[in-house]
Amino acid sequence: MRRGFTLVELIIVAAIISSLAVLGTMNLVGSQRQSGMDAAVVQVVSDLREQRIRAMTGDTEGTGTISSYGIYFGTDAYTLFRGNSYAAGDAANFVVNLDSTISFANVNFPGGVVVFSDGSGEVAGWSSATDSFALTDPDNGTTKTITINQYGVPVAIN
Repeated sequence: MRRGFTLVELIIVAAIISSLAVLGTMNLVGSQRQSGMDAAVVQVVSDLREQRIRAMTGDTEGTGTISSYGIYFGTDAYTLFRGNSYAAGDAANFVVNLDSTISFANVNFPGGVVVFSDGSGEVAGWSSATDSFALTDPDNGTTKTITINQYGVPVAIN
């Protein structure tokens, strides 16, 4: 009597292993996309806090002049700037690009700009109607909305 596996048994085992590999890969890709969204949220919130702190502490960036600080929200990037308003051509601006699949949506700040007042760090012209923005990843259908209060502190991330 011969011992071994039949061709049918080998095909069944190969199909099961292939199915498990496909499911495992799909789960890894999904979690990688979610971690990309989470990283983007952490980065934007961190930069919001940093700009607020600069305005509160009177960071002069070596100019000797205390100023407001702000963030301009584009579609797939945001710009950190110094001053009461965003000037696109300013060489001191710092642009932060988002991951290729993530973009901003529903930016409710007037002109896509949030400015933190010098000395207090409060949001200039804050209104509860203009206090949030969203990050979205259409590839996996996730959206995170970030809401800030009048003091520039993120109070909700949904």
